[in-house]
Parts: sequence; C-alpha cells; structure tokens
Amino acid sequence: MRASLPLVLVASAFALIPRPVSALSSDRTWLAAPISNNWNDGNNWQPNTPPDSPFAGAVFGQSNILNPAFTAFSFVGSNTKGTSIYFQPNASAYTIEINGQTVTLFAGIRNDSQFTQVISNGVANGSLTFSGGSIVGNVTIVNGGAGTRTTFTNAFNGGTVRLINASTTSTLDFSGVFSPGTTVGSIEGFGTIILGSNELRIGTNNLNTVFAGSITDGSGTGGSLVKVGFGSLTLSGVNTYTGNTTVLGGALFVNGSIASPQTFVEPGALLGGSGLIGGNVFSHGVVSPGNSPGKLTLAGNYTQYSDGTLRIEIGGNQAGQFDQLAVGGRASLDGTLEILSNGRGKLKRGDRLSIVTATAGVSGTFRDIENRFDNGTILTVGIAYEPNAVIAMIKQGSFAKFAESTGLSSNQISVARALDSAANTSRANRLFDYLDSRNRRNLSGDFDRIAPEELTSAFAIGMALANVQSANIQRRTDDIRSGSGGFSAAGLAINGMGPSYSGGFDAGVAGPNGDDGKDVKETRQVVPAENRWGAFLSGTGEWVSVGNTDNARGYHLDSGGFTLGVDYKVTPNFAIGLAAGYTGTTADLSDRGRLWVNGGKLGLYATLFQNVEPAAAPKMSKDSSKDSKEVRPPATGLGRSFYADVAVFGGYNSYDSRRSALQGDARGDTDGGELNVLFGTGYDFKKGHFTFGPTASFNYTYLGTSAFTEHGSLAPLDIHGGKGESLRTAFGLKASYDWKVGGVLIKPEIRAAWQHEYGDSAYDLTSSFANSAGESFLVAGPQLGRDSALLGAGVAIQCSERCSTFFYYDGELGRRNFQATNVTGGFRLAF
Repeated sequence: MRASLPLVLVASAFALIPRPVSALSSDRTWLAAPISNNWNDGNNWQPNTPPDSPFAGAVFGQSNILNPAFTAFSFVGSNTKGTSIYFQPNASAYTIEINGQTVTLFAGIRNDSQFTQVISNGVANGSLTFSGGSIVGNVTIVNGGAGTRTTFTNAFNGGTVRLINASTTSTLDFSGVFSPGTTVGSIEGFGTIILGSNELRIGTNNLNTVFAGSITDGSGTGGSLVKVGFGSLTLSGVNTYTGNTTVLGGALFVNGSIASPQTFVEPGALLGGSGLIGGNVFSHGVVSPGNSPGKLTLAGNYTQYSDGTLRIEIGGNQAGQFDQLAVGGRASLDGTLEILSNGRGKLKRGDRLSIVTATAGVSGTFRDIENRFDNGTILTVGIAYEPNAVIAMIKQGSFAKFAESTGLSSNQISVARALDSAANTSRANRLFDYLDSRNRRNLSGDFDRIAPEELTSAFAIGMALANVQSANIQRRTDDIRSGSGGFSAAGLAINGMGPSYSGGFDAGVAGPNGDDGKDVKETRQVVPAENRWGAFLSGTGEWVSVGNTDNARGYHLDSGGFTLGVDYKVTPNFAIGLAAGYTGTTADLSDRGRLWVNGGKLGLYATLFQNVEPAAAPKMSKDSSKDSKEVRPPATGLGRSFYADVAVFGGYNSYDSRRSALQGDARGDTDGGELNVLFGTGYDFKKGHFTFGPTASFNYTYLGTSAFTEHGSLAPLDIHGGKGESLRTAFGLKASYDWKVGGVLIKPEIRAAWQHEYGDSAYDLTSSFANSAGESFLVAGPQLGRDSALLGAGVAIQCSERCSTFFYYDGELGRRNFQATNVTGGFRLAF
C-alpha cells in the first residue's frame, strides 16, 4: 500500500471539499499495453474502468502509450468523478494531455519515478486548476496553447514544479492561493503571471530560467516575489506587481523592469541585470549591474551595507562596455567594491569610467576594494569619489614590476624600467597606447624589440677582426725571420696563427747528403743575397657564430678584406713595417636585422729575433787519393731561435644598422675608432727537419662608437656612444716539418694554444627613447666564455726560392656562445 495524495477531477467548475485519503483500495492503474491514449476509456485501465470515484487514484507504471489525454465527459447523477495521480518508481516518462478540456485536480501529483513527468496544457483554451494539495517530485506543467490557463487555489504548494508558459497568451494564476502564498520550483516563458495579493517564492528546483512575460497583481494589490534556491531567474518583461521583491538565494536579473517599492538583496544572493528597478534597493548581498557588462537603473535610493558587495565588470571605455549602477536617488556606500574584467572593448590609460552615478549624491565609501581587474594587459584600475559619482580610473601598470615578478631577463627588465620612467610623458603616448593594448604574454617579445642589444655585435666584430689582424702580422714576421723580404700574397688569411711557410732551401730543408757510391764532392750551403725590403698582401675572411642566451639574442658574422704592408730589415735581426687594410663585415641579426661595417686600419709592426745555429760536425776526408777533398757533414746539434713581435694599429669604422624593432624596422648609422696592440713571443727549437717550440701572445683591443639616433618603428632610440675592451693572452705550441720531395719543399704545420679573455665577456650599450621620454637604459649582448682553444693545421709548399703557396685552417673552439672558423690560402713571391 502507498501513502496517497487525493485529488478530484471535475469536468466543469464545482465546489469540491478536500478529504484526506491514506490508502485507496479503488486505485486504477494505466495498463502496460492500453488500446488507446483515451483517459476515459475503461479498457485502458485495470480494473476495467477509469478512475471515476472520489476515492480512486490514477496510478502509472510502465506502459507503451505514454500520452494519456482527457476527453469530453458525459455526466450522470452528481456529474462528479474523482482521482489522484501517482507515478510509481518504475514508471515511464509520461506526458498527460489536458487536450483543451477544463480540468480540476483536487489534491495534487506525486512522482516517485526517475523521470520528469509532464502535464501538457497544449491545446488552445485548455484550463487546469489545482484546488489545493501539493506537487511532489519532478513535474513540469506546460501552458502551450493559445489562451491556456493554469490556476492555483486554496492551500497549494508547488514544491519543485517547473512552470512553463510557452505562449504569449498563456496565464499562470496564483491569486486564489491562501495567504501568504506558495512556492514553485521555477517559472519561465512568456504570457502573464497573476499574483493577486500573494507572495510567490520561486527557485526551489535550482534551475536557471528566463521569464519574458509580465508578473502582475491582477485584481488584487501588493503581490510580492521572493527568489530562493541556487539558480537564477531573469525577468526580461515589464512587471507591475506592487509588493516588495526579495532575493534570498541564487540570482535575480532584471533586464526588463519591476515596480517594487523596496527590493532587498540578502547575504549570499545576487541582484543584477540591465533593466529598471522602480524603487529603493537595500543590499546585504551582491549587486552586479548589467549582463557582463551593462547598466542597472534604480529609480529610488541605493543602500549598501557593510556585508554588501557591488560587483563591477570593466571591458572597454564605451557605454555598454563597463558596468554602471545609475541611482535616481542617493547612493549610500559601505562594504565591498569588487572590480572584474570581461575582455570586451578597449581601454587607455587615463580613461574615467562612471561606475556609480547618483542624482541626489554619493555618501560614504567602500570599506574594501577587491581589485581583480585583469584584462590581460598591463593596465590597472583605481577608484575616485566625486559628489555624484564613483569613478574607475584606468591607470598605467608598472612594466618593471611585471618584468621582475615574471622572471624576465635583465635586458627586458632594463627596458621595462625605462618605460615606467616615460609613463607620464605625452610624447610617448603612441608607444604606450600600443603596449597597453598588448596581452601581457606578448610584452617580453615587445621588450626584446625595443632593446638594441643586437647592436653590441659591433664590438664583437671589432674584437674578432683584431685577432685576424694579429694573425696576419705574425705570419708576416714569420716570413721575415725565415729570410723573406720579397712579395707575399695570402688570400683568405683567417683568424688564428698561420704557418711559417717561408724558409730557404738550406741543409736542414734538403736533408742529409748520403754516400751514393761515387766520389764525394764538397757540399756548400748557398746563401742567397739578403733583401732588406719586403711587401705583402694578405686577404682576410672570417665566419663567427654567437649563440643565444637567456638575456640576449645571438648573431652571425661574415667578414672579408685585405691587408697591404711594407717592411724594412734594419739589421739582420730586427725589422719594422707599415701596414694598412680594409675589412667589410655583415652581421645577420635576429628577425632579418642587419649590421653593415666597413673599416680601415693603419699601423706599425716590428720583429726582433736571435738565431743560434746548431754546432757543426768535424770535417771528414777520404784518403783514396791525394786529391781527396774535405766533406762537411750537416749540423747535428739543436738549433734555437728566440723572437718577439710587436704591432700597434689604429682604425676607423662606419656602421649602418637595420634592426627589427617595435612595429617596424629601426635604422641608423654611425662611426667609431679602434686601437689594437699586439705583443707576441716564442722560442723555436730545430732538430734536423723538425721545428717546434712554445708561443705566447698578448693582445689588447679598444673599440668605440659614436652616438646616433635611429629612425623608423614605434620606438626608435638614441644610441649613446659605446665602447668595448678586450685583453687576452694565448699560450701554446707549434710544430712543423721540412720535407723535401724532389725539387719541392712541403712543410706541414700544427698549432694549439689556450686563450683567455680578461676584458669584456658581454658587450653593452646605453640608449634612450629618441623622443626624449624617460630615462636611459642599458642592455647587454650575449654572455661569452672567457676561455677557448685555438687550433690550427695546414701545409706550405715552396716550389722555389721565390715562390710558395699555402693552405691553412684554424679556429677558435670551446668558447661558450662563440665559435670562429677560419681558412687561409695564398702564395708568396720573393725577389
């Protein structure tokens, strides 16, 4: 047996007296396989009659016909038939159709099934009346036809029922409910809801619904509405009920209008929308104008208590892009102001947004401001109070704080600090308007485009070419020590120590003379006439790669040029010379940037050396005849040679730059000078055909650039004059072998040295914005290692006393973020 909810079905309006029914023995059960959907056909019920007794109940379980429909009655006797509706736990999902009839349900409906059961008033002018009772469980009542009406009277409780007016001419009438009113799960749709003088509580099913019709008092006065539950109710029509509105739970959005003289927002509840509230608003909860965003208008006063919150969303600076609370009376403020962003529209620093306006004035202030504004940009929001308004001021956020808090590089932080220093300068408005519109995740790249650290490649170019210059001079001094005073042409002589490809055809070169079985004749060393004057032409080339670091982007350098020199041997062991040269370099910078450098150099060089010849062996004789001649064998001792080289060069360079900057290319040109100083020394040991010994060198290079101003891009810069210094030493070994093949001398050579840099390991530049906004800032290029290996290997081929060629490779390897590859090839003529 079940606990039953009694109800009576009447074919027309009758006075019905409620009667409790605890258990009905005359229940009628809808068949699992009825012959039709006719409610009034007894063949569809078990037992074989429809529910036609005041004590009968209509019971629904599983069935293959799920739309029972009322039809017109033929009444006999009292013309009354009674029923209650009960959906069993195993019941199917039914839609009971009123079918245009006039139906009164006395007690109510109970649904214990897992499905939502639907009562459909879908045919025009159908009428459904609940004369008391309750609705228990998930039930939906739909007024779907034109002119349909559902009426609630007496002590009715709607529980969680979902009420839908699907037609603009449908009506839900609560005016006949006993005071104080009733509760329903939700309302939605169109048409009219009549309250009379009653209170209607809405929201127990926690759905989010929209009602676009009108809620009115009808023939009564003082009808009121209370929003409960956790869902939202949106009223988008014109609502004229004259009682109060209370938001106890969930959210009430007024996109149309309400005429309530008082609207109360309780803790945990929300009032929002973009419509009109006709009276005063008292808020202990949340008031959120608009529909992300929008404007909520109050005809009366606005009072926010200490536990209340005004929630404002800001997107852009145009009307409708930020929330506004427009108060026709006075705004009394306390509690919290919560500021959010919604990402719609654009903002600029200095924008002033009136988020609260009050015709009769503003009193009080917000106790707390929860500034959660984050539209993805650097902009922030501040609050100002005026006599009749509260203003949200769009303020410039700190680029430096952003850069520091997100762990950006030191270059990026330096740019960010410079931007902060220019924030109040009108000359920088275009730049800031652009940066302020950028998502913060793009700012690091924008800082990189402002920073000119790639121009520090000018210093790397100068230092690398100084190595090339030093190598060429040391090659020439090798020639001088080898006895060459003639013409030397070296194509593509690259960075690093070149081989000593000069040398005479002496005994050590030719090798020992053995006994061929014939008479031995005296062998004499031929000493060529010494040429005191010499000249050389060497080609230069270089390929350098500088890697990226966390702080700066790398670049590639390609250089080529020549050096022309003339020297004079003052004494057999001392020579001086004068050299001049040109080098052109292209630096491939990031994002298609380029730096073009053209430079000329002029300098002096000298070499001092002392040769200690090996001791000669005693003379030998043949006594096979009296005409025998003395034979001097080759030297068998260890030859030694000390030398020292020195060079001083000055130079002039011109620079043309194009870097990929912010919103376009920034171009500029400048010039500068340089100074290179070289001191090198070594000691050669010679044993037979093998020559080896230690080497040491000291190099100092200073390079300076003049200030210049860029043009182009959104943020061209004044590049201040800069400088770079390099102080480096190299210690190593070299070895060569003189190998005579027929009439040709082949001389392979290897070199290795360890180089250490004592000077700058990262070159920097100071610059400022070309429009003079803000302070100067410093950025640095990639951090380079201080230690490297200088390796070289090659071969020189001397086909005569006056002609030689050579091929050589050397490189600077193992240095962090730096690698140089060099190739040398050329020839020498002596005369």
